[in-house]
Amino acid sequence: MAEQRTTPSEPAWDRRRDTIAAVAVALLAVAVFANSLPNGFVYDDVPILAQNTRLDSPWDVRTFFGTSYWHTTQAGTRLYRPLTLWAFAIERALFGPGPAGVHVVNVVANAAAGVLLFVFLRRLLGRRVPALLASLLFAVHPVHTEVVANGVGQAELLAFLCMMLGALCHLHHLRPSAGPPARSLSRAERRRGAGTAGKPPRRGLGLGLALGFTFVGLLFKESAVVLPGIMAVADWLILQRGDLRAAARHWRQYALYAVPLGLYLVIRAAVVGRGMPAAQEVMAGANAVQRVFYAGEMLLRGSGQTLVPWRLCAEYSDYTRLATQAVTPLQILLVSAGMIAVGVLLWWCLRRRLAVPALGICWFLVAISPVSNILFLIGTVRAERLLFAPSAGIALCLGWALHRLWSWRRIPGAMVTAVVLTFYVCRTVVRNPVWRSTETLWPATVAENPGTAIGWSFVGDIHREHGDLEEAALAYRRAFELREKAGFFYPEARNHYATVQIALGNPQEAEEQYRTVLRRRPRQRTALNNLGELLLRRGAAAEAVPFFEGATEAKPSDFRPWANLSQAYAAAGRNQDALAAVDRAIRLAPAEEDLEVIRRELLRRLEPAPDTPPQP
Repeated sequence: MAEQRTTPSEPAWDRRRDTIAAVAVALLAVAVFANSLPNGFVYDDVPILAQNTRLDSPWDVRTFFGTSYWHTTQAGTRLYRPLTLWAFAIERALFGPGPAGVHVVNVVANAAAGVLLFVFLRRLLGRRVPALLASLLFAVHPVHTEVVANGVGQAELLAFLCMMLGALCHLHHLRPSAGPPARSLSRAERRRGAGTAGKPPRRGLGLGLALGFTFVGLLFKESAVVLPGIMAVADWLILQRGDLRAAARHWRQYALYAVPLGLYLVIRAAVVGRGMPAAQEVMAGANAVQRVFYAGEMLLRGSGQTLVPWRLCAEYSDYTRLATQAVTPLQILLVSAGMIAVGVLLWWCLRRRLAVPALGICWFLVAISPVSNILFLIGTVRAERLLFAPSAGIALCLGWALHRLWSWRRIPGAMVTAVVLTFYVCRTVVRNPVWRSTETLWPATVAENPGTAIGWSFVGDIHREHGDLEEAALAYRRAFELREKAGFFYPEARNHYATVQIALGNPQEAEEQYRTVLRRRPRQRTALNNLGELLLRRGAAAEAVPFFEGATEAKPSDFRPWANLSQAYAAAGRNQDALAAVDRAIRLAPAEEDLEVIRRELLRRLEPAPDTPPQP
């Protein structure tokens, strides 16, 4: 008698294929971003990760929750991300102070983000292939390089993970069991109430967990605030199949998201104060119309970049194109046409009951709206890190389109899918090493955006460290000329330029630069101290003293101006004042051995001369 062969049940086989798909997303994400693991600390990594002494004590939780992200409450830097700092501190304790541990966590977190997106879309849509294609495109998307290949991008990753976990919990609350495929209802079906029939029982635990994940995500980064908006459009377009009235009946549960948001805002205000970040300089001075249309142009450029990520840049602020000057009738026409085109595309999807692309468009718009500078200013004109969560919506649209093409013509669809995925993979692999070091990042940045003042300043630093003083001077001059022609003074670049001029043997040019800085910023500490040193070396000690005194007043905790002031006092014959100044420097920096040498020399000068023996 032949043995009867058993086959696995369909639900078990579906779960197995889902597991295989999720593993494929994770493996591809890790493989594509693996070449970012050797990256060092660049850009914001330096103050937040490399030089942040708060990270040395991972269990000093009060420090992380009681201070701002940048450890300052200066306007424009009032960010509150305590869990991100705590995560960095734990990674430093586990992996050491180097960048390796942070980059490992980033790569793993990006893979986890792709997997969670697949799980969410698979459960929401009830379809494996479009969910898989969207998740693959999202997991390897080139605009994610600024998040994954740069250490501080971990804030975005961890906030997105919390957002996806919260979305899964909210989805479980709305629909505990697998639901119908994504198909919009016709008008006749809506009138019969088909969208509300057979509702599963609600589960309060899922909603409670979603609210908790939202609050935790906000403590990682503010981008988690978009979770209720994304779930609202998913509820409307997919779960209720386009029945807006049925979705509106859930308004109470979405209103509950005000609780974690309000709690976060209260804690944030208590720690860093109230107020929004100041406008980035290229948008400063713009009126409401100029701001909206300039931000609208940046939004359209960002959406196009998310779809076709060919041009990538670390700094998009262009001082040759200000918001007050860039808004022209042509720009207004183009931005208006672009916005209308997006609206028409969304209307067409809704009209044709294409729920999945409509969800993708709404996802992008909801996720990008808080960082678009249209609703309110965020202090950043445009950045690829801001596209991380919105890119999931574009990936969903593109994955749906590729699936439709695949269903219509299998071979051409497979070829187009392979081409798109290969392009994304190759672009990401090529872009990752750009974030490896300062020497790789900033030359590429100024090549993409020649109007970035901060980019040219960093290029000047690179040339100066390599001994290319002439090139460094040109880069620093380019930096402060760009910014100052736009109406914004750049004392840091002028100070660096003056330092290079001293090394090139042009002390008069350096002195003029320092005096220019002090005419505009009389308490600019670096210019005060450096000009004092220049005068002291020239022998004008009495003239140098006021500048050193000004530097000590500008920052009393810095020992260098006190040490310089001590030498200036000594050269001017004021030995007692010199001794008091060097004692202050020693208290501030007791490990500096040179200060003890200066102090001993001063004490030797102050010793009374021995009595001379009488002449015979």
